[in-house]
Amino acid sequence: MNEPNLQPWQIFHIALKAFGPKIISACFGNKASKYSRSGYDWAQDPTYTTKRCRNPLEMTHDFFSRLVAAGYGYVVRSAIRYLETTLEPDLKIPSPKRILSTVEKEMLADYPALNAYHQAIKDDCQIEKIKACEQEAIDEIRRTTIKVEQERGQQ
Repeated sequence: MNEPNLQPWQIFHIALKAFGPKIISACFGNKASKYSRSGYDWAQDPTYTTKRCRNPLEMTHDFFSRLVAAGYGYVVRSAIRYLETTLEPDLKIPSPKRILSTVEKEMLADYPALNAYHQAIKDDCQIEKIKACEQEAIDEIRRTTIKVEQERGQQ
C-alpha cells in the first residue's frame, strides 16, 4: 500500500507533542516568549489554516533546491549526509571537493571520475556502485561548468 510521504508540518506536529512549542521555537532561534507562536504555526496542517507559516524544513528544502539549481548538488548531498549523523553518529562524511583553480584543471579532473564509472560497468559491479560512480562523474562535470561560469563571468 502506498502511504503518502510525511510532510514537514507533520514532523513539527510530532515534535510539538514531544517537546512543546517553546523548545521547538528556541531550537530554531526564535525567542521563546509567551507570545511566540512559531512552534504551533509550524505544526499546523496547511489545509486548515488561513495564515500559512513556512517551517524551517521547508525553508531548508528551498535553500537546497537553489543550491542544486546553481550546480552545487554535491554540496547538498554532503549536507544531507551530515544530517544523517543524528541517526548514525559514526557516519563518515567526505568533504565536498573544492573547485580547482583553472578550467583546464577541472577538465582534467573529469577523466578519472568518468573512467571509474566506465570501469564499474565493465567490471559488472552492483548497480548501487555504478550509480555512485555516475553521480561522482556528474558532480565532477558540474564543478567544471561552475568554474567556466566563474571565469566567463569575470571577463
